[in-house]
Amino acid sequence: MGFSDLPASRTAGNPQQPFRRQRTSDALAQSLEILGSLRGRRGLGRSWGAASAFNNFLLAFTNMLLSLLSATFFFVAANAAAIHGSCRPRDYISASELVQMGALSNCTLETEFPTECRNATQAAPFVNNGFREYNLTSTGEKAALLSLMIFESGGFAFDINHSQNNPGQGTRNEMNFPFILEYALETPRVAAQARALAGPNITDPSAVPPATQNAIRALVLPDDLSFASAMWFYTRSGASETGCIDIPDMVSGLRNESLAGWENYITQLVLRVS
Repeated sequence: MGFSDLPASRTAGNPQQPFRRQRTSDALAQSLEILGSLRGRRGLGRSWGAASAFNNFLLAFTNMLLSLLSATFFFVAANAAAIHGSCRPRDYISASELVQMGALSNCTLETEFPTECRNATQAAPFVNNGFREYNLTSTGEKAALLSLMIFESGGFAFDINHSQNNPGQGTRNEMNFPFILEYALETPRVAAQARALAGPNITDPSAVPPATQNAIRALVLPDDLSFASAMWFYTRSGASETGCIDIPDMVSGLRNESLAGWENYITQLVLRVS
């Protein structure tokens, strides 16, 4: 994940989508309150009130992500209630619901990276398959991952960081190259290709040449892998292959949809690894 390299015009996702929703539940209200608590006591060693471009950017980023997270939580929760008793699988998130969360409804106006853009109808099967593959069923965890995916990819408009400053970054989760390499090596159908491309630098991602980083990234850009990257990162990344679930209170906090859970997700995961 690398929000710092995203063009400013892209970080708002789909500007036509209303990100901040009516606060209709305690959990939604709590998620909106985190920004205030972060302003007062979280600044990565700096003061939130300092007049610096860094802090202004970080505050804007946090505000945007929290807005997306709150909106996404609302629609994931509403989805679970709406399909209760229907013939649809209870955990299925539809294209229209993804649009309400911030995904693009169509790609006809996406002229910057048209080959990368996926509309909500195209994205929905891959999003749902990713949650099923990694056994993620709770509303809080789904909201957290979807909000970050939608934020990082501009509503699924792109899946590559086109900045020259960070080669190898991509997927709908916009993972940085060390995680891209790890993901590729742990994906059976592309693992051999990734090993061959990385060569003697397989244990030192920083030594892999930029062009090779991009080639390895290409291995995990097919939609089924790209849309599942956030789910993999959350559950299986890292040397222990336990992803983020070993971070104290991460899983329980998100599943309980608590203020502490949202704050833990933002501060201990998103801001720390980005």
